[in-house]
Amino acid sequence: MAKGSATIKKDCREVKNMSKRKKITALALAGVMALWLIGAPVSLTAAQTSDAAYLTTLVAQAKSLDLSTYAELYAGQVRYAITRAEKDVARGAPEDVLNVDRLTLQVALDTLKVDLQKAGVADLQALVRAGTLTYTELLGMYLTRIELYDKNTVKINSVRALNPNAAALAAAADQAVAADPSKAAGIFGLPIMVKDNVGTIGSDGMPTTAGSVALADNYQPYDAPLVTEIKAAGGILLGKLNLTEFANYMTSGMPSGYSSLGGFVLNPYKPWMNAAGSSQILTPSGSSAGSGAASAAALSAVTIGTETSGSILSPTQANSIVGIKPTVGLVSRTGVVPLSSTQDTAGPMGRSVADVAALLTVVAAYDPADVVTAYGPDVLPDFSIDYTQYLKADGLQGKRVGLYGTPSAANRAVYSEVAATLRALGATVVTNGTSGGNDQGFSASASSGIVLSYDFKKDMNAYLATLAPDFPIKTLADIIQYNSDHADVALRFGQTTLISSNNRDLEAQKETYETNKATGFTNSRQNGLDRILTENDLDALFTIGGGTTGIAAVAGYPTVSVPAGYNSNAPDSTSWGSVNVGFTGTAYSEAELISMAYAYEQASHKRIAPGMAVKDALKALLAEVDALGDTTKGLAAAELSAAQTASASNFSTQKDVDEALWALQDAVSGYVFSNDGVKLTTLNADRVTVSKVQRNDADTEKNLTLYAAIYGPDGRLVSVGKASKTVAAGALTDFVVTVDAPGAAGGGYSAGAYLWEDVTLTPVDEKGQLT
Repeated sequence: MAKGSATIKKDCREVKNMSKRKKITALALAGVMALWLIGAPVSLTAAQTSDAAYLTTLVAQAKSLDLSTYAELYAGQVRYAITRAEKDVARGAPEDVLNVDRLTLQVALDTLKVDLQKAGVADLQALVRAGTLTYTELLGMYLTRIELYDKNTVKINSVRALNPNAAALAAAADQAVAADPSKAAGIFGLPIMVKDNVGTIGSDGMPTTAGSVALADNYQPYDAPLVTEIKAAGGILLGKLNLTEFANYMTSGMPSGYSSLGGFVLNPYKPWMNAAGSSQILTPSGSSAGSGAASAAALSAVTIGTETSGSILSPTQANSIVGIKPTVGLVSRTGVVPLSSTQDTAGPMGRSVADVAALLTVVAAYDPADVVTAYGPDVLPDFSIDYTQYLKADGLQGKRVGLYGTPSAANRAVYSEVAATLRALGATVVTNGTSGGNDQGFSASASSGIVLSYDFKKDMNAYLATLAPDFPIKTLADIIQYNSDHADVALRFGQTTLISSNNRDLEAQKETYETNKATGFTNSRQNGLDRILTENDLDALFTIGGGTTGIAAVAGYPTVSVPAGYNSNAPDSTSWGSVNVGFTGTAYSEAELISMAYAYEQASHKRIAPGMAVKDALKALLAEVDALGDTTKGLAAAELSAAQTASASNFSTQKDVDEALWALQDAVSGYVFSNDGVKLTTLNADRVTVSKVQRNDADTEKNLTLYAAIYGPDGRLVSVGKASKTVAAGALTDFVVTVDAPGAAGGGYSAGAYLWEDVTLTPVDEKGQLT
């Protein structure tokens, strides 16, 4: 069987699902997206999305490149994409498959110019200044990745809406840089996406929904100030990102990353749902799930998330990226759908400390409409800081950093490596003693009592009052009623938290609220984090796995979180996870924390990009090989090992997975024999009838299992089915085996069969052509 074709089994499922899916991507991006063929702009249209001739033209242009002049890491991806596309065009693959081939090849070609997983904000601007990249090209690259990874293949589903004005903004940015190249700095011209609770003006064509069907038509009459700051700095608002509905303050038991409007966000490292379709295999975590997943998948330059308690830091760790949860008061919350004015903050998320520092420089700004931002919890912050000036490789030299919390058993190896790195960079690591031979960190506790529940009703009602006068939802009670009236779509997991918050009597409980709030501040600040920092003469605390998240949320204090490693790589383990180190300090200590985090990041470089590969066909083939019993008989051990590795790794790319699949298919193809003994008749495309199977041994009766296989036009195995039957010695019997249909009979598809008996394969006759 020829090596190099795409997997037909997956294609068949795609064909079946086509009628169930709206062609949202093609419609949403038409007129917005510009794809680039080796420097020449090509407007995306629905016809080009599925046109084999267009794909053939793209392949021809790709083949005209001298790939020997590029690093093999990138040239190999182009060669793989060309092979896949040519095979699928030749066999007349379905439209969805050709679309994926086009996107895959385009991403590979884009990566020859710039690897968006590795290039940071400063790298992109340097390319623009050098004239080797335009903002319009860059926008097209991100949109291609969104279409490939977010809407097709693994379907991360992080993007809620795209800005129809983005292409025009990119073109204007290109004109501005042509006139003055120095403008290519900071976030100018770079595509940025924000969480869909951050308000954007209705003229941008995107509602502000917080993931709620009740707010699906909330076209806010103004930009949130933090969006205004992004636009003023020249950043291009590319789109808005899915989130856990109402910042995960809607009900108990709702999976992180789910909303009634957006569905499930998937973690790019393991983008699969459980068998019941009710949760993700690996959570994207936190309410800023879309911001975390989109950053990990490099769908924009940087993103904005929001946090009340863990909603930036948790998805930052789960998606192995960098995030800054700023001091409450540094970034405006006006125009952001609220949870709690006491603890809410917005912050940047991205793939490097430098990138998030660049975005924090822009969004940290004075806002007289936000009382905390205007006055700060203790002192008025300095809003003029350029945080990129604190990107110092020696930022840990001479610092005293204290371990907060005791690392879990799963994270101890990561902790030991982090501590060693900190010491090697000149920091003194301070612990609070040992416990069973393990370093024990400092700890403190603080609770906000009824503050969040009270704030949610108070702040939500205040926010809704700022919306357009004709918007029908005026209060939290209106949201609850709307959900009840549309329970089939709105209440998959309920709304218990919304109801309990709305039941708060704001007047009667005001004194209790104020007392709880003051006590929370005292316990988390003076008696908590500030006490630990002062008593131990510490510059900052560090934590493995997010230990300071809760207490820093109550205090309103900042944390910078950086990838530190991975604690497992089991293929189907729900416990697999990326592990981050977080640097936490007192109020408005972001500059010093960024300096420490940058020093650690530059010395460790622990982040590995997610593979984002569809592995269904490879896993199915491995299961089929395993079902044969003696998996070493006739198999090349190297191919089997490579296939198992590719299936197990969350870092395997689609190229890795497909090539492992193809190699294993070739290795096991000998298990289907050609010989006499079984007569093959095919009734239709999904049922293979094998007639007159005859027992030749002397046993009275025996249970036989017959496998029937369907092959594609290129000779590759499409799918396998089996049936078992007890057969007497010498008897003739028929088997009917149901297999996954290739979509239609004929078209070069063929069938074959073999018997399985006590790990002995009985040769059968030649493949029959489907009719």
